[in-house]
This record gives sequence, C-alpha cells and structure tokens, in this order.
Amino acid sequence: MNVVGLEGVAARGMVGCDKEGWELLVVWATTTFVLPAPAASQVEVLHPSEVLVPPPAENVHAGEPGHSTLLLEAPFAYTRMGTDVHCIARAHAPVGHPATEVQVGVRVGPCQRTAVVFGERRWTRRMSPGAPAPFESLPLWWEYAYGGTVPSQRNRMEGRNPIGRGLYATAELAIGECLPAIEDPAHLMRSPDDRPAPVGFALQAPHWRPRATYAGTYDEVWVQTRAPLWPADFDPRFFQAAAPGLTVPGFLRGGESVVLVGLHPDGTIAFSLPTVRLVVETELRMRRDRRMPSLDVVTLDTERGLLMLQWRATIPIHGEVAEHQVSVVRALRPDETL
Repeated sequence: MNVVGLEGVAARGMVGCDKEGWELLVVWATTTFVLPAPAASQVEVLHPSEVLVPPPAENVHAGEPGHSTLLLEAPFAYTRMGTDVHCIARAHAPVGHPATEVQVGVRVGPCQRTAVVFGERRWTRRMSPGAPAPFESLPLWWEYAYGGTVPSQRNRMEGRNPIGRGLYATAELAIGECLPAIEDPAHLMRSPDDRPAPVGFALQAPHWRPRATYAGTYDEVWVQTRAPLWPADFDPRFFQAAAPGLTVPGFLRGGESVVLVGLHPDGTIAFSLPTVRLVVETELRMRRDRRMPSLDVVTLDTERGLLMLQWRATIPIHGEVAEHQVSVVRALRPDETL
C-alpha cells in the first residue's frame, strides 16, 4: 500500500478484514520523542527525536523468539479498546550504590504498575527466600518474573508467563533454585508453593493467558464456516498486549502525566505526554477519506531514551482496495480542524 508519513511521522499500512469480513485499510503511524533526564519537577515539553522509529515490520524479542520477552510487536490490530503502555526498561539502583532491592513504578495517566525488584535469591532448606544479592540494574523482562515451565513436565507451565522463573514440580525441588526477581510488593512469595500473578512491564505474547483466550475458537466448525475470518467468538481484547495494569480504558489524548520510578540510576523521570494532532488523508479513485487516528500504544524505551507514540486509523475500503491511490499521515496545523 502507498502510505506516506510527513514531517516527523513514520507510517505503514495494510489491507485486512474485520470480524465479519469487511475489507479495511489500517494505517499505523509513529511519532518519536526524547525522554527527559530525571528532574525535580515534571517536564512539560518533550523534544522530537532525530531518530524516527517506524511501526515495527516484525516482532522484536529480547532473545530467542517465542522463548524470550516480546519487546515490540508488529501492528496487526484493526481495532482497540484503549491505549496500551509498553516498557522497554531496566530497574536501577541509585548510581554508585548497589542495592538488594529496588522499588519501580510506571504511571501514565490513569494506569499504573508497581513492583519490587530483588537481587538474586534462592530458596533455602527452610523453604524460605534467601537473602538477595546486591545489584546495579536488571532488565524488566518476563524472564525474571514468576512463571516458567517444569523441565521434567513439558506440559506443565505457567500459562500467564511460560518463560519466567519460580515454578517447580515440588517444593523440595525448589531448594537452591532461583526465586522470581520481579514481584508485586503486596503479594510477595513466601513459599515455593505460592502461585502469584506474574508482574511485568513489557508486552504479553499472543499465546499467553489471558490474551490467548480472547482469540476465539479455531475448530472444525470454524474451518468449515468462517476460515480465514476471525472466529465468531473472537474478542477484541486479544489486541491488547500490555501487562496487567498498563492498558488505559479509552484512549490517551496527550497531556497526561507520566512518572517513571526506579528506571534510571539518577532518579525519577516525570513528564507530560506530548499533545500530538495527526490526520490521515486517504485518496481513493472516487472519494477522499480524512480522519484523526487513535493513540494505540505508548512505548517507554528508557534503554534508548525514547518515547514512541503509535497511532492507528481504520478506513472502511470494502470493494475499493484497487481504488486506493495514497494515504498520507501528517500533523495538523495549529489552526486546522477536520
């Protein structure tokens, strides 16, 4: 598809279908900003980045695909129920002061997630957590949260986080083994038999629970009556990939407060989301479509010091795919309205 982003906007598009098979043109666009340094007060204006990060063309993992944290997901959602907040970050002890535990938190507008991050701990023979080792930083990846797969029982896994740590076949087999490093401060593990909800800040993979349960039923009835459309029981919550607590009900609009605690060695980062007004203009052979996109994803990448805002516009185009000429995504002028 001929999709163009102008003046600080990167864009890509794809033709797809909704649940009932109506053809859609879905346009995704990104704007990229530089995260501010830690400061005593909230920063109100962020500077655009010279590095423009486009919507990812493919999934990006921390390591082996399917067996490591999903850092970026190639967009494919034709609809969403709210804005996702995704984090690519590390927990940091104060610079020059290794710590045995660090409190971390992310708040964006009305949504927030907190956790305590420990240095390496192992279960003792008394079935209690051992003392944590000092550390300076730790990736906030799902590998360090509660979960995993029992090595001797490949069919036994923590469906909410199959790549994590802390799940053992028996309490006795946990002795000397690692505890999760990232935990909910209100529900800390006290015993190897505990089964807490995994705590994370990065994306949840499509095959993890509960996300996978929203994908619908792919059985013989689906093959005979609906394939290749989405199943009749498909739930659009499947498109929400954020960790629990990091999906905004409704969509962010810019101006919301953002606070990042424990994600930088020099202290707390606080700023306001940029207020960005984009327009997607689509030229078809016989008509023109003009609409403002929704803010689908806020990605906080403290590793690169970047804030990426990912936008989506869904344009009905059933029977007109061949009529598409070009879609242009640009910023609205201050005095311009739709």
